[in-house]
Amino acid sequence: KTANDIETLRDGYRPAAKRGAVLFFVLAEMALVNTMYQYSLASFLEVFDLSLSKSLPNAILPTRLKNIMDALTQNVYNYGCTGEPAK
Repeated sequence: KTANDIETLRDGYRPAAKRGAVLFFVLAEMALVNTMYQYSLASFLEVFDLSLSKSLPNAILPTRLKNIMDALTQNVYNYGCTGEPAK
C-alpha cells in the first residue's frame, strides 16, 4: 500500500516535471540564437530547486502544481533574461 501511495503521489507531480523539461530545452535552444545563451543542466536544476522551495505550499495537489509551475516559469524566464543584451 505504501509503495502504491508513493507512486500515485509521484505521478501527480509529473506535470511539473514535464514543464521543467520543456523549459530546460527552451533554454538549451536559445544557444542557437546566440552562443551567449548557454545554460548548464546544473544551473537549471538550481533554478528548479529554488522554484520548488519558493512556490506557495498547498495541500490541494492541482493548486500546488499551479504554484510550482507558475514559480518555475517565472524563475526560468528571469534566469534566461539575465543573459539578454540591452537594446
